[in-house]
Parts: sequence; structure tokens; C-alpha cells
Amino acid sequence: MTTSTPTLQTVEIADRLQRVVAQLGRILRRGAVTELTPSQVSMLGTIWKFDGCRIGELATRESVSNPVATRVVASLETHGLVEREADAQDGRASLAHITDAGRAALAEFRRVRGQVLQEQLDGFSADEREVLAQALPLLERLAER
Repeated sequence: MTTSTPTLQTVEIADRLQRVVAQLGRILRRGAVTELTPSQVSMLGTIWKFDGCRIGELATRESVSNPVATRVVASLETHGLVEREADAQDGRASLAHITDAGRAALAEFRRVRGQVLQEQLDGFSADEREVLAQALPLLERLAER
């Protein structure tokens, strides 16, 4: 396997991107009013996207340990946002399903968060918003890796 030495430009891009993402995260957390923790919201979104997957798969997707994923799913279940069922193929495992209440809570969270970002974007010109729109596919690809 060959590894390349990152160029100064790549290092700077990575550093600046990390700072921007962290700052945007803080802005979004301040604007979103919910009783759920960021971990719970993230897990709920992952369950929505991969409804019916095993807790172990959720742990992998969320980059947390299996016990942490189990605790977060259990807390979402307590709120009525998620239901667990035994995996028919492996009785030791359970599958997580988002409930209608979970979908509604996630939709509301995303609506409020989107509103916060829209308010931030209102200060940008149409040309600046277009540049951001053009960068979104690259950012989405980066987030999928």
C-alpha cells in the first residue's frame, strides 16, 4: 500500500474544514430545542436511514461500542421513538425500528435545524448560496466515506 504525503494545501483544507464543521455543529446545537442528546438524535437518524438493522450495525455506523449503542437505543425506546424486536436469524441480536413518534420527532428536529441554517444563509448573496450549493455534492461524498 502506498501512502502519499499530504500537501500543505490538503492539510490546510482539512484543518479549516474541521473547524467549520465544528462551528456549524455548535450553531445547530444552540438552535435546536430538544430533550434528546446529540447522540440520541444521531442514532435516531441512523435508525431512520437503516430501519430494521441490528444494534451492532448501528454501533458500527455511529462509531460507538455495542454497549453504548444498546444504551442509546434503549433510551430512544423509553421515549417511544424506537422499537426493538428479536432478530429472527439470531435470537441474541435485536433489530431497531423507528416509530411514527420517532419519525415525527426527527422531522421536527430537522425542521428547526434547517430553519437555523436558513437564517444563517439569508445573510449570503445569491451567488454565494450558489457556490455553497455546488460544493454540497463534494461535502456529501466526504461525509459518506
